[in-house]
Amino acid sequence: VMGRHAPWLAVPALVGALAFAVPAAAAAPVTDTVSATGSGDYWSGVDIQAQTGPDGRGLSGHITFNFGILHFSERVRCLRVTGPDQGAGTVTAPTTAILYAGPSRTAATDVVIQLVDNGGGGFDEMNLEPVASIPPRCTAPSSFLLDSMLTNGRAVVYDAP
Repeated sequence: VMGRHAPWLAVPALVGALAFAVPAAAAAPVTDTVSATGSGDYWSGVDIQAQTGPDGRGLSGHITFNFGILHFSERVRCLRVTGPDQGAGTVTAPTTAILYAGPSRTAATDVVIQLVDNGGGGFDEMNLEPVASIPPRCTAPSSFLLDSMLTNGRAVVYDAP
């Protein structure tokens, strides 16, 4: 019936076949995710990668940076992410991560790092405070010893829904 005189009859079948070949849109990540690289006023060689489920389960990650001649490299022991945007932060809607790491062979004490994703462009922050232990619920201290912008690099903090 179709032959060479009625090719338009094949169009509905072709469109239906293509609809099944188009991949579905990617779902939003289901983990709180933190990534930071670069340097700041006090540190260089920043490499922070961490993730956890929104319920705090499945924690994995590491924190590496140089502070002057000191090298710090530890696994993440606690991660808490907050942000109103449920995505990467911006200057008007930052996303913040609190990470605790240490002590082990390379660190004499625990440290808490606060990463603030302000959308990049030299506005992201990396703040650090030595602490005696990890508090319940991975909360931030009232102040940080070192407050610094990541002037060369980027902090990306994703707060999962």
